[in-house]
Amino acid sequence: THSAPRTQWRFGSWTPCSATCGKGTRMRYVSCRDEDGSVADESACVTLPRPVAKEECSVTPCGRWKALDWSPCSVTCGQGRATRQVVCVNYSDHVIDQSECDPDYIPET
Repeated sequence: THSAPRTQWRFGSWTPCSATCGKGTRMRYVSCRDEDGSVADESACVTLPRPVAKEECSVTPCGRWKALDWSPCSVTCGQGRATRQVVCVNYSDHVIDQSECDPDYIPET
């Protein structure tokens, strides 16, 4: 009995992430190949799960936390509180949305 030619999906390596910070996408070349390794029609691989050719990638957050100065202590003796504002800034030191900074590393306020 002659079995159908064995085909398989092949894929290349991922491109670098499209973003240098924050979320971007990356792509890779996906093709259907026959048993000789030649490119085959995609319909020949239709029974096999197709590898993803595009996916989201995320690199370092775009912003960094910047803590402003502490306020004076709320009391003149004993235990009180000092507070400060923490903002998310980009590399030009402009305030940007907090979602651009890593929430796990926010300084104490």
